[in-house]
Amino acid sequence: MKVTTLSNSFAGEVCGADLRYALSQDDINRIVSAFEKHHVLVFRDQALSKAQQLNATRQFGDLDVHADVNAGLDVPEVHTVSNVDSNGTPRADRLGSQHWHSDKS
Repeated sequence: MKVTTLSNSFAGEVCGADLRYALSQDDINRIVSAFEKHHVLVFRDQALSKAQQLNATRQFGDLDVHADVNAGLDVPEVHTVSNVDSNGTPRADRLGSQHWHSDKS
């Protein structure tokens, strides 16, 4: 596994970690250190089911269930954020949060 700096201000890219599978404790520690250093991490080309995403993220601590009505119903800990509906149509005109905001910060 390798972490590459993507920006002078923040962001790193993690290569060589397949999040579909359990990580070693060494890889978890390296990812946590990279997150503390870069604040944003990119894991490219990860094709994860919701269950795999849940398992991957649980390796880093407890998760919260989103309280909103548009939270993930089949896997409550995985909240899908999108600006398109199931047909691919943009739905910004129907959202109540069209301006910048932060959830659960």
